Amino acid sequence: MTNDYLEEISRLVHGEGDPCDLGADASHIEMIVRDLEAQPPWRPYCIVADWTWVDLIGVDKDQFSKAVREHGAQPVGLYSDNVIEDQLGRFNPGECVRSTPLVEFRENCMFITRNTIYLMQGPGKRLRMRPFSFVSAQF
Repeated sequence: MTNDYLEEISRLVHGEGDPCDLGADASHIEMIVRDLEAQPPWRPYCIVADWTWVDLIGVDKDQFSKAVREHGAQPVGLYSDNVIEDQLGRFNPGECVRSTPLVEFRENCMFITRNTIYLMQGPGKRLRMRPFSFVSAQF
């Protein structure tokens, strides 16, 4: 792994990035959770704070983007170093989590992947990095 990749991972885990006006306050997240729990199971939810919206870019952007889109997703990921609650208990409160690519985004705070609905609580950041750096980050 080169220093460029390590630098990108370091920026991610140290909360660097531009302020991002996505996310919702805790009361709105609670309302969404009640709605999700009242419906038949769709995807489990995971509430996260201190999140970073990651635009996946790079030298192979076109090839990577095409491959992701062919699988019904977008070249975007989500990282958080503060899990608030995970419906299935996969992640403990306070742990880090990294998503798979975005499939759908709703209500300014619902980052939906193939397997999980991440509920983005509070303010966050936006960062651009190469896909290899994002998927190589181990927590």
